[in-house]
Amino acid sequence: MIDGDDNSRGYAWLAVGRFSLAGVNAEEFLSFQAAAKLVKRFQLKDLHPELDKLLANENLQRSQRVAAAEALLALKADARLSSLIPLLGIPTTDDSLRDAVFENVRRRDDKQIVEVLAVAMASVSAAEQTAPSNMLVGDAKGGEALLGLVAVGKASARLLTLATVRQKLNALKLRNADVRITELTSRLPSPNVTIAKLIAARRKSFSTTTASAVRGLEVFKQNCAACHRIGKEGGLIAPQLDGIGLRPVDRLLEDVLDPNRNVDAAFRSTTIVLTSGKVCTGLFRREQGQTLVFADDKGKEFTIGKAEIEEPSKSPLSPMPGNFGEKLKAAQFNDLLAYLLQQRTKPVK
Repeated sequence: MIDGDDNSRGYAWLAVGRFSLAGVNAEEFLSFQAAAKLVKRFQLKDLHPELDKLLANENLQRSQRVAAAEALLALKADARLSSLIPLLGIPTTDDSLRDAVFENVRRRDDKQIVEVLAVAMASVSAAEQTAPSNMLVGDAKGGEALLGLVAVGKASARLLTLATVRQKLNALKLRNADVRITELTSRLPSPNVTIAKLIAARRKSFSTTTASAVRGLEVFKQNCAACHRIGKEGGLIAPQLDGIGLRPVDRLLEDVLDPNRNVDAAFRSTTIVLTSGKVCTGLFRREQGQTLVFADDKGKEFTIGKAEIEEPSKSPLSPMPGNFGEKLKAAQFNDLLAYLLQQRTKPVK
């Protein structure tokens, strides 16, 4: 009798192998997405040559090549390359840059990786640099790359003031990191001053006559529901927000724009240094035998084997992203605030 793991391995072999064919239909597309996940889960290193061929196939849909790239990176991790994956989905990303990313995932040339990183980071806004920077600091080479990009002006120095980035950089213990970070950020205004100005500006611009709670619900679904729940809408990773509207407007502004100011001890993130040198951050969810389950800042769960952990440490930080001031336009933020202020009924316990 074949067990579940053997069945999954066989399915991955079949599904990935089929995609060496020129024609790809909808059913095969779904099979490939599932197969790529299985390759990552079971570390099917024997499939590396097939995945390499798929990634080189320019006739495949972009999403399929991205899935192949993610599977290859799961087999051989590199934070620098992983950080480029989110940029592939940005509509303004040039096709030549996408091809360069795919090629670098295959070739793993250090010099070329740094060059592509510089081009990629320089081609997006400071707000769009946030996600890649949080992934870059996932290992030592990525951390060094981020410091180098900031030093040459290809990435914003503000990235080094992000609490999540600093937390991982501290865990990596790079040579003279504190001195270098201080030098690179010395001309920036204090993060506290910047946040205070942002909160004051958003408070001044908020108006119940122009904001729409109906539109705010859509903003909530797109940006908050992966982790937070209101009523039957959303996930259960972070605190439920039923009754959140009972809080004063000023406190809500702080909670959304400065999530690290008031963090419930039960929802503080954990930084984990792995034996491989990789650094992960997430909210601890549960223990499953010899595996620990965490959730990332998008509400997606990931697992780490206890034997892989070299050094876990509890953080005073919230897993919630601290860039909503940049991510949401003023009108979107006002709509979200209007929706949250309407939630005045606490859940029945």
